[in-house]
Amino acid sequence: MAREEKVFVSWVAPSLNRVYAGVHWRTRKAWADEGHLAVKAAVGRGLKKFDSPVSLEFTPIRGAGKKKAYDISNYALTIKIIEDGLVWCGVLVDDTNKWVRRVITNAPIKGEETGMVVVIKEIEEG
Repeated sequence: MAREEKVFVSWVAPSLNRVYAGVHWRTRKAWADEGHLAVKAAVGRGLKKFDSPVSLEFTPIRGAGKKKAYDISNYALTIKIIEDGLVWCGVLVDDTNKWVRRVITNAPIKGEETGMVVVIKEIEEG
């Protein structure tokens, strides 16, 4: 039976539209550092490494204080930083095509707290 884990990361990067506006590299690095730490806080010590290829499914949550959701493609920066954070925390071996075979982005939904629900599903080979 394929392993599946679900984690809530209470962090969302700025809209991808802001990156297109020419954000300085130091600002982008600060976003990445902040996102990686949010992933580390979300996975804690309880999420063991996936040693086989996975699919990642992302569902943005628009918290009570957030007026408007991004267009789905504008969550790309959040997704990339969270994926990198999962590697950084040792949950994923790597984020290359050998290890991450599929990334799915669902439409945002309303919730209590702004963030991203991430479902990591082991892909059984053969």
